[in-house]
Amino acid sequence: FHSKGRQNRRQEIPGHHELGDWITDPRQYQFHRHEDTLYAMPAQVHELFHQVNGQLRIRKAGVCLGEWQRNGLQPDHALAMSALVNEGITQQELSLEQAQQYLRKAGFEWPGHEKGWQLAAYKGVALGWVKHLGNRFNNYFPSAWRLRS
Repeated sequence: FHSKGRQNRRQEIPGHHELGDWITDPRQYQFHRHEDTLYAMPAQVHELFHQVNGQLRIRKAGVCLGEWQRNGLQPDHALAMSALVNEGITQQELSLEQAQQYLRKAGFEWPGHEKGWQLAAYKGVALGWVKHLGNRFNNYFPSAWRLRS
């Protein structure tokens, strides 16, 4: 696939080793890429996907992992909500008040100190992604879904 205005370059799909930090047992999945977005689906349905892909208009296939960029994967919210997410990813447990602030995309004190991508969670349930930068964090909860009250 190629998007408008971009060079026609072959877009490599990251290997199992690179994706192992993000998903549990990547060898069970096949990956496909549409433009810069990477998707995973069980290996047993991947061949069927390719058979029907040219004949049907497929709106969504597999779990959206995120965008593969020069510095690695920028994870998608769908990955945070899926059973594919690697249990080794740091998950910060939030209080009820912090979870509500996270879902509002409002500022609050982040409980962790480890830098990088982390999951915000409440009572063990993932809410979405945060990128901790050391002195601050970026909230990647989808803006269209934020709480407005």
